[in-house]
Amino acid sequence: MLLHCLETAVLFFVSLLGFSVNSYFVYKILSTRVAINSFQKLCFVKAFSNAVISLTIIVWAVPLSAFLIETNGFWRNVNVGISELVASGGYIFGPLCQILMAANRVIIMYFPFWRMKISRFPSTNVAVFVCAFVSLYCSVAGMRGPCVLTYHPDTLAWSPELSTCTDSMDGLQLPIIILLTMVSIIFNFIAAFKLIYDKVAGISDVQKLKRRNKWLLNFIQNVIQDALHVIDMINYTFIYKLKDAEWFQFIFLSLSFALIYALDGLVMTHFHVFQQQKRTIPKFKIGAPMGTIAITSPRQI
Repeated sequence: MLLHCLETAVLFFVSLLGFSVNSYFVYKILSTRVAINSFQKLCFVKAFSNAVISLTIIVWAVPLSAFLIETNGFWRNVNVGISELVASGGYIFGPLCQILMAANRVIIMYFPFWRMKISRFPSTNVAVFVCAFVSLYCSVAGMRGPCVLTYHPDTLAWSPELSTCTDSMDGLQLPIIILLTMVSIIFNFIAAFKLIYDKVAGISDVQKLKRRNKWLLNFIQNVIQDALHVIDMINYTFIYKLKDAEWFQFIFLSLSFALIYALDGLVMTHFHVFQQQKRTIPKFKIGAPMGTIAITSPRQI
């Protein structure tokens, strides 16, 4: 019982971290005084999704586990609905966003003029809507199927309601996540090729360096975020089954699920908030008259 209470507390604080850091990122994007680009918009949507999932763990999963509440009758249906929206559709939404983010880098690098021609068309909004629709469809289809997901307060984990469905769902979810991640990785490597061998005429060496540094940061961010979902899916499918100990399964099942949203938010906050603050710090020009300050604007990068 003591171990269960400790695990519940850990799950609460990790989810609180995830909710806080993703909410902070959403706030920083909303409070910016300049128009955000399409890549930042995708990060905003992903952070908002992360915050909602983390909040759901706090207000639904943690209280159920803290008091070991059984969900029967009406509350069983509520449990299934929340579980499918969070652990199924919401989970798929992350890798789908990663594909959009990686594809966004490829389009900007390889087809900048084509992108300018369609700038008035809300292509990013349409792509996000399609991903949200696919995620919602997965959730609704899961609710109507025989193998529904539910949250189990005693194990602090989302898993199929029927134990006979576990193997079939494991065999389906991992390939889907790996496939989505592979698509994102392919886009990232295409972008990396352009990043390494890019030869742009008509701009100065300083502008080339700034552009390359920006693209490199976005590439690193995408690769890290891709890895998070794959690692969690491997933990869910293989690692947690290696040992029957309660603490072991908690770490590689429940904690892994909550932790990826906190880490994902930290990655986006680092690359889009802290890195931008570094680029906007006033820089003194060497040899310039006293009182002259050169300020680098994020719009120049």
